[in-house]
Amino acid sequence: MIVIFALAIIAMAAQIWINNLKFENPVAQIYQNGELLHNKVPLLQNQDFPLNGNLVQVRNGKIGITEASCPDKICVKTGFVNGVIPVICLPNRVEVRIANHKSDIDGITG
Repeated sequence: MIVIFALAIIAMAAQIWINNLKFENPVAQIYQNGELLHNKVPLLQNQDFPLNGNLVQVRNGKIGITEASCPDKICVKTGFVNGVIPVICLPNRVEVRIANHKSDIDGITG
């Protein structure tokens, strides 16, 4: 019982940490049908992106889907995000990911 309680506390702490993770230069990537439509969308600049039944909005350093033509609207209920958890509309095949582009270097090889 104590082990289950401890695991639950650890899981909640990890979720809080992930949700509060901030990127140095926050940008987003917007995909539809697996295709990258908008790359390096700055989150510090308010803008709108209409996408076949969805409206993706950037507001005050966060991004979210505010309108959707899908029946359940889970993506709209997700709200605005600025961390590592993406916003996804499965019926309309829209995905919004947050990325951190500190530099153009993806890795180091030796």
